[in-house]
Amino acid sequence: MVLLLSAVLAGCTSLPVTERFSTPGVIIPLYVYPGGDGLHAWDAVAVATRRVSSVPVLVVVNPGNGPGLVADSNYRSVITELSGAGAEPVAYVALGYGRRSLREVHADLRRWRRLYPSVRGVFFDEVPVPNDRLSWREARRYVADISSYARGRRFSGTLIGNPGTAAPADYSAPDAFDLVVVHEDRWWPAPEALEGGPRAEHSVVLVYGDGVWDASRARRLAEEGRFLFVDDHSLDITGTGSSPWTFFPSNLEEQMQLLQEHGRTP
Repeated sequence: MVLLLSAVLAGCTSLPVTERFSTPGVIIPLYVYPGGDGLHAWDAVAVATRRVSSVPVLVVVNPGNGPGLVADSNYRSVITELSGAGAEPVAYVALGYGRRSLREVHADLRRWRRLYPSVRGVFFDEVPVPNDRLSWREARRYVADISSYARGRRFSGTLIGNPGTAAPADYSAPDAFDLVVVHEDRWWPAPEALEGGPRAEHSVVLVYGDGVWDASRARRLAEEGRFLFVDDHSLDITGTGSSPWTFFPSNLEEQMQLLQEHGRTP
């Protein structure tokens, strides 16, 4: 794979995350189809967003491990509904930990812009980090390229990177991501595990599993300024349990109210 570094966010007009959001919010990987039983989850997010309007709500939209090949009217409808409620729908783009070529990633971003033009943010999943296969320079160039390309394609919303493991602190630099998922697992992160990565106000913690909600842990993370979402698997939306994110928590509003009361951005 050839790694080419594009111009670094030339002409980017997006505000820093600390200026865009006055409090940390929730980032919801809503990987259920917006039809049938799955529509209830999308409606619940819209309702909670209206009721707790001061808390940012970012919803990851993923029609088919990306935008798919044709526009789906149901997705277009819920994207419009969420935007009207005050949430920010963000486009799912998988990077394969750097195994996907830049050409493939760019094509996904162009399809998102063509099929769902009202989506302004991007959730980059499977973000590469320096390892035995990729040097620091290669991984960093890859990240800078996709971020620059997204901004050049008028993705003026929030750019989120999810490496699925510890990420370098500079992944929240201006030429990288606005927010970085620093933890995604079935258990809560130990405080020391969050040290040395992106600053708290640029970080996201995702926790999922049966009965994992813990208000005291959530409060501590909110007070640090971290974005948070806890899917305690109270509701199995699809009936299959095929993925951690085919469930939905019954206490979304409680989570948002906790962020409203205790969350801060330094």
